[in-house]
Amino acid sequence: MTNEVIFGIDPFRIDIIAHWLGGHEPGNFGLFHIGIERGLSDVLDPHDIPVYLWKDGRATLTKLENLKRTPLVTYYLQRDYNGQNEPRFHLCDEPFDYSAWKAGKKIGDYLPSIRELGYDANNNVVMELSLPKRDYVTIDVVNRRGEVLWRLSADKNEIEPGVHQVVWDGFDKPGIYSVYVKGMGWDVEKRIVTYS
Repeated sequence: MTNEVIFGIDPFRIDIIAHWLGGHEPGNFGLFHIGIERGLSDVLDPHDIPVYLWKDGRATLTKLENLKRTPLVTYYLQRDYNGQNEPRFHLCDEPFDYSAWKAGKKIGDYLPSIRELGYDANNNVVMELSLPKRDYVTIDVVNRRGEVLWRLSADKNEIEPGVHQVVWDGFDKPGIYSVYVKGMGWDVEKRIVTYS
């Protein structure tokens, strides 16, 4: 852990800066996207948050790049099963295009994908589905035994291109699941970990 103390008024902004300092890319966290969607936050890019260093009793504005990032070393969620040997650096550090997020992507710019965002007020799993074109779509949530636990099928009505929220209603058991999304001529798979 680092010996840094971060304080501020907005807890989302504090978490975004703390995640960035810990080696993560905040745009990869559904929590921050949900905060914006629910009107609890108005920022996602850590570089859009003014950061001040407290020195000699004065707060001085500084650039985020001037601060040292310390990637956190942790065994938390380390995959060391089924022949996997993931290092202790378990980071969400995949690149995130903040400029495209701010500008809003145009239809056709999306690749088919699905990812988990978190939970809604009823403890249902909320996922984000991206579609490059209007399509018929089927989503299956499958457990480790290969059993389909939940299916959402839009085989009679095409879904518009762009980004959509999908709610796995009836979710009741934490675990590791595979989510399969199929369209006309394409499919994607995503493994998700859910908590109670």
